[in-house]
Amino acid sequence: MEQAGQKKINLLGDKKIVSRAVLDSFAKLHPRTMVKNPVMFVVEVGAVLTSIELVKDTMQHAGQFGFGLQITLWLWFTVLFANFAEAMAEGRGKAQAETLRKARAETVAHRLRADGSLVCGTDTGSLHKLGATLQGAPSCNGWTFWHYEAADGRLKAVDDLRQTYLLATVV
Repeated sequence: MEQAGQKKINLLGDKKIVSRAVLDSFAKLHPRTMVKNPVMFVVEVGAVLTSIELVKDTMQHAGQFGFGLQITLWLWFTVLFANFAEAMAEGRGKAQAETLRKARAETVAHRLRADGSLVCGTDTGSLHKLGATLQGAPSCNGWTFWHYEAADGRLKAVDDLRQTYLLATVV
């Protein structure tokens, strides 16, 4: 049962990526595509040859049908699964690139100058003044309102930078 506030985890990922990967795994069966991966190309050639041999033996009622069918199915499954895995990786890579493009377009960056003033679009002023303006408030503690992304990826208040600077400059 899903707890409130928890995300449901899908092991394969987005249904759109999976369905596209299934279609691509069959499209990648073309020899021109398969020859780029020599090992899987050899497996595909083996699958084609065993398929032909299976049909020939079935028509002539010769050989062991069950064994031939099993080998043929395993070879085709190997080729299709390899193509599926490759198509999933490509789909996830494309999805991640799209997410990064969107994030770059939606990210708003402001520049903090050495004198403590802030450049926000065409506006320039103190941390406090611009924070108050953006909030539509009469005043603002700019040191705690503004944040930056630290090296570990977490957001930290600009006041942390100020405290680090002040400690480093104390004699």
